[in-house]
Amino acid sequence: MFHNVLVGYDGGETARDALVLALALAGPSTAVTAACTYWWRPLSTRVFKERPGEMRMRAGAEDVLAQAGPRAGAAVRTVPAPGTTPAQGLLTLIEHRDYDLTVVGSTHRGTLGSVIAGTTADTLLRHGGVPVAVAPAGCRMRPPRIRRIGVAFDGTAASHAALDAAGALARERDAAVAVLHAVDRVTVPASGGAGGALDAAADRLGDSVDASCELLEGDAGAALVERAADLDLLVAGSKGHGPLGRALRGSVSHHLMCNSPAPVLVVPPE
Repeated sequence: MFHNVLVGYDGGETARDALVLALALAGPSTAVTAACTYWWRPLSTRVFKERPGEMRMRAGAEDVLAQAGPRAGAAVRTVPAPGTTPAQGLLTLIEHRDYDLTVVGSTHRGTLGSVIAGTTADTLLRHGGVPVAVAPAGCRMRPPRIRRIGVAFDGTAASHAALDAAGALARERDAAVAVLHAVDRVTVPASGGAGGALDAAADRLGDSVDASCELLEGDAGAALVERAADLDLLVAGSKGHGPLGRALRGSVSHHLMCNSPAPVLVVPPE
């Protein structure tokens, strides 16, 4: 599905998580580029004496990529990505090259198994125009095998885009897809129509995908995070309408990136 993947790498442990996730999402012919981000501004005298140098970061990224065992045929390389912020460095590369996925790690504030995406992932979603995947802390210690995919679905265009992305990944890897719709406890008795919409979503995936449908009860963000404990990947749209879609414009997508125990893939509007 993905052919040209960009990974943010700053030499830290969570950056290794991002590299491992990028390789898990890469196909046999995917090009994986580790963008070594570091602070830089023209004509500035500001110096970070403790940050790793560019060459050291590139060597570290290459070691991680080699140890992680990229998929057969996958091409990997490193490039410098200087900028005033990591997001700015990555966006500069996205603007000039045909990347179709950006992968970032959590910040050091996160607990093991939890993702704190910070502003980098949010900024990439707003301005990058490509899907963004966020690796949970510790992902490097348990490399994901994409066999169980969940997709947040509410019938909006954004959730259909997420559904299509989940389906494409499932076909590529012979994975199962769980179509997930969250409803408030107070509206559960009136949610009978949701079952039909979920069935239609499963039909959209086609016979080639092992698909199931689930109604989750409670707050969308919390319910999806709880369900993600049994998933290898959680896919969501970044914009939409309605209870779930409205939140996915901001709070739910951010909540998923900050709290999901599974890697999260957020798909922007086409």
